[in-house]
Amino acid sequence: MCASSAVLVTFEDGLEVKREQIADFTARDPQPRIHKYGTNIVVRTLQTPSGSVQYWRKIRMLATSYSSSTAGVTRDKAWYGRARCGVVMHFGIVAVDPRVVNLGSNVYVDGYGVGNACDTGSAIIGKRIDLGYDDSNLDYWYRWVDVYLLTPAPSNITYRLE
Repeated sequence: MCASSAVLVTFEDGLEVKREQIADFTARDPQPRIHKYGTNIVVRTLQTPSGSVQYWRKIRMLATSYSSSTAGVTRDKAWYGRARCGVVMHFGIVAVDPRVVNLGSNVYVDGYGVGNACDTGSAIIGKRIDLGYDDSNLDYWYRWVDVYLLTPAPSNITYRLE
């Protein structure tokens, strides 16, 4: 703690004629706090049940899940069962908002594992992630999770600091 006081000094013709204490206060010592996100990339290691992974950013996201049959595309469409990147839908494909996570990035989601962000969806806006499954092993998700963006970090990051 730092004790201080405010003093009013009165000058006449350049000479001090009066000095009076007008306030007493005790200031707190400065406290460290995070004000905004930084832009420096720091690679960290996360221990997972299947081994360690290296990540450069962690984002809290709302996770849901989907498969070919629950994606909202009818079977008669040419793109039924395919992700945006063209591959057949399967476990390990995740849908993201490309303004938050770059398409083609690898991510790690606790309880799901490693996924490749190569799909998008009309309801996947902002900090949401849709975890892909095969139709035969669909596991329904609706919860907040930490999503780890795995290395390598992209060279051209567009920062959305909110």
